[in-house]
Amino acid sequence: MEESQNNPCVTCGTEQGDIQRLKKQIRELTEKLECSQLQNSLLTSECYRLRRELRESAFKGRSSLGGRSSTIRSSLPNEILRHIFAMATESSDLAIADNTGRNWKLSSTTRRAIPFVCKRWNAVGSEFLLEHIVIQCVSQPLGLLWTLSRLNTIDQSRILGYIRGMEIIMREEVDEAAIFGELTVLLLRKLPSGQLRRFGIDCGQCNGSRTLSVTDMIVEVLRKSAGQLEMLHLPCIDYSEWKERSGFEDHGTWQSTSYADLQLKKLSFTPNLGNWCSASAFGSRHEPGLLTTLARFIRSADTLDLRSFWLGGQNHAKLLMLLEGTTNIQTLHLDLTYLSSILDLQSLLQKLPRLRHIFISCNSRSGIAWPIEFSHPLLEEITIIYTRRYSSEEPVPFIENLEDQAKSNNYPTLKRITMHGYFSNGCLDSDCIFPASYFKRWENTIDSFREQDVELVDQEGRPIHLWRRRHAVKLEHGDKSTSSGSESEEDQWYETSDEDDGARSFSSDNGDISDDSDDKPYKYAHQRDLRPFVSDSEGEDQ
Repeated sequence: MEESQNNPCVTCGTEQGDIQRLKKQIRELTEKLECSQLQNSLLTSECYRLRRELRESAFKGRSSLGGRSSTIRSSLPNEILRHIFAMATESSDLAIADNTGRNWKLSSTTRRAIPFVCKRWNAVGSEFLLEHIVIQCVSQPLGLLWTLSRLNTIDQSRILGYIRGMEIIMREEVDEAAIFGELTVLLLRKLPSGQLRRFGIDCGQCNGSRTLSVTDMIVEVLRKSAGQLEMLHLPCIDYSEWKERSGFEDHGTWQSTSYADLQLKKLSFTPNLGNWCSASAFGSRHEPGLLTTLARFIRSADTLDLRSFWLGGQNHAKLLMLLEGTTNIQTLHLDLTYLSSILDLQSLLQKLPRLRHIFISCNSRSGIAWPIEFSHPLLEEITIIYTRRYSSEEPVPFIENLEDQAKSNNYPTLKRITMHGYFSNGCLDSDCIFPASYFKRWENTIDSFREQDVELVDQEGRPIHLWRRRHAVKLEHGDKSTSSGSESEEDQWYETSDEDDGARSFSSDNGDISDDSDDKPYKYAHQRDLRPFVSDSEGEDQ
């Protein structure tokens, strides 16, 4: 055995014992190298973690160096950030009430975008994503109900606790509308009692076929609101069905339920464009007791939206019956596009003694006329919204009627008249030429309102004016106290502007425009023409 170990290697001549010893050393070095590589990997991972924490602490305005924390910049608490988020993305009205939907789209898009900025805004803004939801197809309530069913009780209550407003826009076919209504009712029943603040329905082109589904949803909303509902939009409802489903036999159905003290702030009867539904609250299919019942629980409402197609004709008496209980209304929205000749505006306004602001939407050719010999002690602002471009004479009678009433002091608190229309920077005749008669009428109207301290402005708050009065060259008279000639000699033509009247002055000596200096008026002086050019070659020849 010893001889075999001492025998040299045939190839290299090294003894076998030395070879075994070298193999052992190589094995030990390999193990040490692997251990050092593992240690290096662990140190690299730890170094990366420390660097990442350092970057995060520096980004958050803190530093953990030196074993102490020093604040580099302050951060607002989450409560204040919630208020900022809510104010920046607030949409004060229902999406249904906005004809264009622009305000609601801006609010909804912003609420979805801000939480992606950083983790802090994500934590703050996530609860606002479901604060006001708009459901437009069957898949939305179905998907939300399916998601809630997969959550535990705590998470389910947290998600449902975010919902404060809900709108239903029914775009489905009639057969699917029934399923849509059933799913929405199931979702409403899951909401905590007394939480819902805003609710609205747009039943689309239903013509009464979706009345049952709409009625079920509204009944469930009023039950769940527990008197806390602030904004309600009613498109088409059926009183007989409502009475039957509520389980009461008399006409005081709502008065007998738990939502008798409903504290509404806004009630809306605004159907979708083209929705001539006979099941509307003012339609022919309803009993008179429905509007009487409606009037009982809207006495606290301060805003009433009556942009409905069913307000004129035989339904005008129903409307006045409804207004018997709305003594607290301060803001009124009216659409007179199709009702100008059949709606008695004076009898309507007499039912609203506390009215302060009225919005009137109209087609300029509808020929609306403000009530003559009518007075209102508290009316402060009138907003006129023209839904199409008008010709020069069309808005004049309506504004002139207002002017005459204001002169008679029939509106002692009137402060502003706002005209929404196609006015470039508030200029009435920026792209058209008014006939002399209409120009004079507008001129007198604008001057009259200015004398009465009533602002006449456009939708941006810019003063309504006439182009010729502000920019055009016109005839002005000089100072009569210092003139010695005839009136025609005092007349001077110049470009005038309402904004720079004080910067213009006259010279009492010759009536010319002057800058109040000793310089004489500019006179043209004749000068001879320059000598003709003569080339060098021609000069040498001469």
